[in-house]
Amino acid sequence: LKSNSFMKKYSIAAIIPAYNCQQTLERAVESLLTQTYPISEIIIVNNNSTDNTQQIINKLINEYPILVKSIIESKPGANLARNTGLKIAHGDWIQLLDADDELLPGKLNHQINLITAQPGADLICSAAIKIIDNDPAKNKFKTLYVNDDKISGLINSEAGITSSNLWKRETLLALGLFDPEITSSQEYYMMLEFFKNDCEVIKDHLIKTNIYVSEESISNTNNADRSIEIMINRINYYNKLMKVLKDKNKLNSNYKNEIISNINRSYCYNVIRYGHSHMS
Repeated sequence: LKSNSFMKKYSIAAIIPAYNCQQTLERAVESLLTQTYPISEIIIVNNNSTDNTQQIINKLINEYPILVKSIIESKPGANLARNTGLKIAHGDWIQLLDADDELLPGKLNHQINLITAQPGADLICSAAIKIIDNDPAKNKFKTLYVNDDKISGLINSEAGITSSNLWKRETLLALGLFDPEITSSQEYYMMLEFFKNDCEVIKDHLIKTNIYVSEESISNTNNADRSIEIMINRINYYNKLMKVLKDKNKLNSNYKNEIISNINRSYCYNVIRYGHSHMS
């Protein structure tokens, strides 16, 4: 754990939902411990793991007893696990980190500098790199950009992602935390609440987070029935987004066309994926 010579401006609590992540959990935690801006606490929420995840958590607690805390959430779901951690967290800001992702060096210090320059902010939406590592020998990379137009960002999934963003704890609590019924696009449902309530958002284009897609991911999509579930969640999200835009008198023809195009694309992609799986 690196020492830090400057006074902390804000405290940051990290929350890691953990489900069968024995292979990646230590990497995620290490990426927090090596940040130049010191983390205040790391809350790992074991969400029904059946592998050696709890043994890894116990090892981390023994190594870092002041920083690392463990809690068990028996009800399944990433949002429930996040909410369980949020209810006991004490940081001014929350670093939500999926157990198979990692922060790059300097991520938190960079974002705290952004907050210092814009102290009224409620959320930082940050770019990231997605690494598809089901076959480590053939990794594929995709840049997850942040759109300067916040509405287009919400429409096109260009407003960051759970692990790359930084969330103000007070605002999350005021907005009622994450909806436990939502099983995909969870951060976008939450960010829509930020937008609906006119929260202040910083757009961060610097890439300081690696997002890994793997078979043990808590947000795994390698299942045909899951694809239909994702499609339904996404269409419900777009319907909710359109209502919010209408209520704010911001649903112009361009935004409406973008939303309709994305609904059609999501429907076609997931239905075809479902059909191919059940034909094979």
